[in-house]
Amino acid sequence: YFKGSSTEINGSLIEGNHASSDNESIAYNGGGIYSLNSTINITNTQILNNNTGGSINENGGGIFIDIDETSSREQQGTNYFTNLEIRGNKSEFGSGIYIQDASAVIRNCVISGNVSEQKGAIYNVHSDVKVINTTIAGNTAQSANAAGGIFCRNVVEEMYVINSIIYFNSTPEFDFDQGPNYLTVLNSAFPDETDSYNNNAEVNLTLIDNTFEDPEFEEEDVISGNGLQVTDYNLNLSGDSPCINTGIASYILEDVDIIGLTEDDYVGPFPDMGAYESLYEDLAGCMDDTACNYNEFATA
Repeated sequence: YFKGSSTEINGSLIEGNHASSDNESIAYNGGGIYSLNSTINITNTQILNNNTGGSINENGGGIFIDIDETSSREQQGTNYFTNLEIRGNKSEFGSGIYIQDASAVIRNCVISGNVSEQKGAIYNVHSDVKVINTTIAGNTAQSANAAGGIFCRNVVEEMYVINSIIYFNSTPEFDFDQGPNYLTVLNSAFPDETDSYNNNAEVNLTLIDNTFEDPEFEEEDVISGNGLQVTDYNLNLSGDSPCINTGIASYILEDVDIIGLTEDDYVGPFPDMGAYESLYEDLAGCMDDTACNYNEFATA
């Protein structure tokens, strides 16, 4: 529980916590981490099997971030979540991460196997969020036709999803409410665009160089359309994955490179999509489009 503070967490395990109240008129948030008017930098940490419950509108099974009217996004700065494993958490909204009126960079994270009663493994309310080289897979939204992946509400500060995989979550993968919402998804993998998002609000959606192909995880058979069926999570990319060598190393936004990868950070000519960089330097397959075994993603 953090209030009005600046905190760093590294190399930790946050597991099996429960935020709740017997008073059903009170909302309890942040099963694993609760941050109000604070800035947190979390690296190399597992946030597992935490939950909120026993009240209404419980938010943020794994992480809850909020900045209220007594502070501001500019005062608090940016929250950084790097190399996190966020799995098995439960809440009504935002089972993995719930962020409201704040700023965050989510990088090289796995958000998987989380369950929302309503919607969103990531639930973004009016926040500046950048999701980079992150895998969001196998998350469940129990409400009918609710997004298991990313939910945006009144996101007037544009949200960016880059070099990431959003797949095998409860469909739609993306959902929106109370626009305008601004979302840019580039060099990322998610299912066919017509099935991947609800457009129930004013949405300004930009899609650039994405793939709608199956990401071909190493153990994809453990995943169903409504979430992970077992607890064996191998979300590394197989040698047949279209996500290999299809990311980008740099993206300039307001004169700042928000990705900032060097050639030492990845294998092959280009970075991969998702949290785990593959050791496959080349993607094998026939590059001749007239061949019976043609693979449009092949590099060798």
